Amino acid sequence: MKTDVLIVGAGPTGLMAADQCLRFGIDFIILDVKDGPTKESRAIVVTARSLEIYQQMNLSETVLTNGEKVQTIKIKSGGQKKAELFLGALGEGQSDFKYMFAYEQSKNESLLYKNLLVQHKDVMWNTEFLSFEHLNDGVRENMIQAVLGLLDQHPCGATLISFDAIMLRMIRLKRPEL
Repeated sequence: MKTDVLIVGAGPTGLMAADQCLRFGIDFIILDVKDGPTKESRAIVVTARSLEIYQQMNLSETVLTNGEKVQTIKIKSGGQKKAELFLGALGEGQSDFKYMFAYEQSKNESLLYKNLLVQHKDVMWNTEFLSFEHLNDGVRENMIQAVLGLLDQHPCGATLISFDAIMLRMIRLKRPEL
């Protein structure tokens, strides 16, 4: 398996990393232990910077059409309103997107995944990243592809980016000398 970047975790951040690799012509492989994009949402708000990146990818209209501007935040306790914060135009003069924007994680992942598929890239779903080890001629990563029930060991030289909850780190793996 040869690649420049190995992305572990296909949540919103891993999928965005894959889309950015694709956008800049960087070869990558992305894998995740799940069987597909998340169906529930753990994150709701998208920042102005994320919207700007979507704009650069020609995806911002899809996001804006399927999300909602956040105008106020209400804080309640015991059923009683304790505070209300009117957000207005938080980023006035700093961004085309001067507001907080609600676009749930499941929609975000689905959009980013579809963008990969349209460009003929896919996620290796049902694949667990186990470990990696440095070798003299590069790196060997150990993965289990659950669907096939196989243990794959592949030497490669790549940048490993992990976005899974257990192993959040970015490591530059040694490229073999030619």
